[in-house]
Amino acid sequence: MSIQTTRIENIIEDIKQQARKTWGGDEGERRAESVEAVIRKILPNYAQVIGKPELEILEAIEKLRTYSVVNYYQDANFPLLEGDIKVYQTEDELREIVGKAGFRCPACEGVSSNPYECNAGVERDGVTCNWKAYGLFGTFGKGLRFTIVEKFMEIPKVDEIFMPVAMEEGADSNE
Repeated sequence: MSIQTTRIENIIEDIKQQARKTWGGDEGERRAESVEAVIRKILPNYAQVIGKPELEILEAIEKLRTYSVVNYYQDANFPLLEGDIKVYQTEDELREIVGKAGFRCPACEGVSSNPYECNAGVERDGVTCNWKAYGLFGTFGKGLRFTIVEKFMEIPKVDEIFMPVAMEEGADSNE
């Protein structure tokens, strides 16, 4: 076993031990296994897409963690970097694709200048929309989920914003 593999195994065992402490007996073990499954699923995928060793990916993810392992290591927080998850090499690449046309709020369907918080000014029943992409219901699956390779080691996560108007179906990409 290589030094890197041994270090990964030690970190995973420590994380599993933290998960076991959240609940006793069989439930604690089930939680530990669930956390381990998420980690073992994402590490090879993230390492391949990001181009960094699995150990560095795991250390970066752990460094960002500020709450319990059971709540942190979930498929919703760590989806595979494929399918609907867009991967951009640089922030500039994302900015170029997003353009300046704004972001479609999934709640009111207005155009917001902020990708995370609706400021479109659309009123419903006398209340101005203030939907948040980072709220409980996110973007209802209507947003853009992505990560940026050059920033991933600093911020190892998948981000979600309102759908850029320039990326909507039928949009002119030169907006």
